[in-house]
This record gives sequence, C-alpha cells and structure tokens, in this order.
Amino acid sequence: MEISQTYLFIHQFSEMRFTIVIFLIHTTLFSALFAQTEPRVFLMGEVSGSTDCLGSLYDIGGPEGSYKNNLDQTFTICPDNSGSCIYLDLLNFDLEVGEDSLFFYAGEDANAPLIAALSHASLPDAAFPLVSSSTCVTVRFKSDATVTMGGFALNWNCGPVTCAASSLSSPTLINALPFESGLLSTCSGAGTFANSTCTGADFINGPEYVFAFEASGGSCLNLKLEGATEGTGILLLNGLPDAPGTTCVAVGANGQINGADTRQPGLYYVIIANNGGCTDFSLKAETADCKVSPALADALCDPVNNCINAGGEPVSFQLMNGFKDLNLLQNINSGCWLGDGLEADYFWFTMEATADGKIGFIAGSKANASDLDLNIWGPFSAVEVCNNPSDIIRYIEKNQPIRSSWSTADNPTGLADVHPVTGFP
Repeated sequence: MEISQTYLFIHQFSEMRFTIVIFLIHTTLFSALFAQTEPRVFLMGEVSGSTDCLGSLYDIGGPEGSYKNNLDQTFTICPDNSGSCIYLDLLNFDLEVGEDSLFFYAGEDANAPLIAALSHASLPDAAFPLVSSSTCVTVRFKSDATVTMGGFALNWNCGPVTCAASSLSSPTLINALPFESGLLSTCSGAGTFANSTCTGADFINGPEYVFAFEASGGSCLNLKLEGATEGTGILLLNGLPDAPGTTCVAVGANGQINGADTRQPGLYYVIIANNGGCTDFSLKAETADCKVSPALADALCDPVNNCINAGGEPVSFQLMNGFKDLNLLQNINSGCWLGDGLEADYFWFTMEATADGKIGFIAGSKANASDLDLNIWGPFSAVEVCNNPSDIIRYIEKNQPIRSSWSTADNPTGLADVHPVTGFP
C-alpha cells in the first residue's frame, strides 16, 4: 500500500479591519549628497525611460495638468553612472484612491521585485525616500476608466553611497541572545522593497530597519517591539526576500512574534517597518520554547502524527496573530469559503495515513469562541512532498481542496460522519 499525506489547513477569522495600501514619500534628505546639475524633465508615456543620473518625471499631464483615464505606462531609469543606489523623491502625489496606482520595481521592467505600490490622495506627513540598490528602477502608472486627479511628480538621483543606514545590504547584527537594541529609528532608513514570501505583511512598504541573526540551530526565537508607532510590524525571513528558497518564518503585524522556528542553523533577517512612515522603536530578542510552526513550508515532509495525547486529549495548536503565507482566491483554491477574511490567521499541518480507510477532522477553539475553518489538499505521496515541496505548494496555490468546511464561531468545524455536538449524521 502506498503511504500518502493529506494537507490540512486551519483558518481563523478574527476582527475585520480594512488595510490602507501603501503611502510614501517626500524628502530632500539626500539632495545634498550629490553635485546637482539641472535635471531633464520627462512626461510618463512620451518616452520609455532615461539613462540620466538626475531627472524629473511627471504624469502625462505635466506640472499643471491631470493624467488621463485607462493608462498603463512604464518609465525605466537606468543611469549610465549609477554608483550603488538610485534615490527617488516623490514631490507631488494626487491619485484616485484605490483605483489609480503608482508602482516602483527594482529592475529593467515590471517583472522585477516590487519596491512600493501607492494609491493615495496626498503625501503622508511622515515622509521617506524610495531607494533601490539595483542598476535600474522601473516606474509604472495605471489609471482606471473614471476620475482623473492632479497626478504625480518625482525626482531621481544616483550616487556611490550606502543605500540606507540599516538595510538588507547592510543589516545590524544581533550577535547574541538575549538582545536589546536600545532606541533606534526607521527614519534614517528608506523603503527599499515590498515583496516577501509572507502575505499579511503590508507594513514592509514603509521605511525599514533590518537586523541579521546567525542562528546556531536547535532553538526558537521571541521578538518584541517597544515604543513603536501603531502599525509597526516585524517580518522574519530565512533569507533575502527575493532569493530562491527564502521562506516566511513568521509575521508579527502587531509588533510581536512568539516562538519563531529558528531550529535550522543559518542567517535570518528581522525586518521592522511601518507603511505609514517612519518610527522610533526598540527591539528585544530572546530564545524561546519552540511551537509547531504554522507555515506550509515547514509542514511539508514533517507530518504532525501522534496528535492525540495520552487519555485521548487533543493537542492544542497556537494560531499566530496575522500569519498568512499563501493567498486563497475565490474559485481558484478557496474551497467552499466565501472569503478568507481581511485579517486571517493560518495554520498548516499534514497527516500521514498508515492504512487505507476513512479519516476525519474536527477543530475548535480551546478558549474564546472563534471562527475556524478547514481546507484539505491531497493525497500526495511521501516522495512527492519530501523531494518536491515547491511543486506541492504551487499545486495548493492553483487547485481547489478535496474537502472544505466552515462553521459559525460557536460550533466546532470539521469533516466527520457524525457531528460532535448535534449527533446528526
């Protein structure tokens, strides 16, 4: 008999909150670093890009006019003598909120890593620069079929200096645990990236402060921010955001991560950011008891067997606030759910069958009532999940589960022959 593994995903609705997409940018912080010449002025849509080290870019309406409807335009900045960084200062910003957007990519086209995405009516009070260590930056502007506003204006500049005070290219080292940073600030940094393997981490679209931690392995990690502006979060990755193989270790959208899995030796990145602007903060880090990781990547090839304690008591799993590492899309891979909530907590684990027959799942909140749901993918062979885990993740991203359940907050949810509360078949 072939042993197979079935993937079970627990999802928790929590209090619904709307998230405002990314704000940015106005600064003259770096203007004194370079010898200025008169920059050339470009209009979006008239030319495809520039090789100048200094320049100004407006929407198609120019300094005085508005942009047009139904636009999808790109402008690529590839300076001939770019040095190590490209700085972008947004001087004016007036778009239809949520419908018209400005995107920045670290590369020669819109397939490069995303630095930031903006849809807002004005510049934020707490301004910060956009910075890229790539040799090119691509700006993309999209507008819908209705409503045009004043548009945008930006300057760019380049030079041979360090991109940010504490960034992915020059992180602050956490040399030993326990660690306490003292008072720091993201205001000396910049927004340099917006993509990661973690969803539910919109806070990284602000100016970031980056720490690096070399884990010796065999232990887990608690992280906590103090004195930070509301909305400041923590992201923990086991590699650079755009590096192949980097996975989401933990997300702390509320500024705290408990029991992050750093049992695998290697270099981890701790990223502090707030998408509304810059903030002061202090960071505390310490070793912690390891909890079962909620991540899909960690569940692969590591089935949670023996999940019933002596005497029949079930094991309790801790849902991590705000953890979400895969998008569930309606009619694509969402099962019978109408949606996965505006702030969802995800937890993945596997069950490995040791015999043919039926298998059932029941899940309920241990303490306060909460909305738990189940999606199940499989069966997969042990060889598939251990040798080709990326194929399994792609399959789950693109295919509906074989079973799916939902329940109101007061009842357990699951897949079984008999309802555990009502006794009904």
